Amino acid sequence: MNRIKTSDVSDPSIQQPFTARSLDFLQDANKEVVSGIALGLIGKIYDPARYYLIGGLTSYGSNQFTDGYVFFNGELYFVKGKTNTSPFTNIPVLTIDTNTSIGAPYDPLIFTDGVSRNAHFNRRFNLIDAIAGSGTVDLQNCIYINRRSSYSPVLKAYAGGGAEVVGGFSTGGYGLIYFVLDGAKCEVVITGDSFSIAAGVRKLEFSLPLILAGLNIGGVSNCTLQYGGTTDGLPLLATVGVTGGTGIIIENILNNTDIPTATANGQLRLHISLSIN
Repeated sequence: MNRIKTSDVSDPSIQQPFTARSLDFLQDANKEVVSGIALGLIGKIYDPARYYLIGGLTSYGSNQFTDGYVFFNGELYFVKGKTNTSPFTNIPVLTIDTNTSIGAPYDPLIFTDGVSRNAHFNRRFNLIDAIAGSGTVDLQNCIYINRRSSYSPVLKAYAGGGAEVVGGFSTGGYGLIYFVLDGAKCEVVITGDSFSIAAGVRKLEFSLPLILAGLNIGGVSNCTLQYGGTTDGLPLLATVGVTGGTGIIIENILNNTDIPTATANGQLRLHISLSIN
């Protein structure tokens, strides 16, 4: 990290100037440390054009949000939450503000030219009620780190020869459906009690969260499937990056065996930990 060398200073005979460049150098040092920590939390999904919610901005009470922090383009920004309970007319939107002085007792300052100027600024995001796309970024488009994020997977089914069975895998709804990003891994949880599986289906597939598109992902887990609340069921194997396909592939542990049919009564439970390589 950035450091200012002081070994050439010898008080009181040899003094070192402290200029605006020196101050910028020290401020960049703090930015470098924070950036390193944030990038460690975000991991390999990092894109400097995206906005990452590192902490806070948790919804609570009635239309309220805690304070939080957003990481963008190598810098961490504070976000003031919302304490009033008035409903949003539109949606929560973040707008960047880099030109607001902290004010007294820090500002204003009298410079050596006799001019009064503000020098202390709080670079932050403001959480406002606005139309989608009207601010810097919609809160819903921020990427949440180490927090549950919901998604809508695409479901597909495949026959033994690998051909897609169109409409062969569907659901009437989910119990739980979310993923959690945490550095070099992503946890995915999917549950539901109304899955339908057509005859002749050898493999099922859930698409991955879009944030993982194009990345090298791998993972293996067990998956359970039960029928209509009975004790009849079977253990399944869930894999990513192992048996082909671009999503979470689910197949019978017994090789080359079709998965029994289900008519809106398939009860599936899946929890898989994915490594981001």
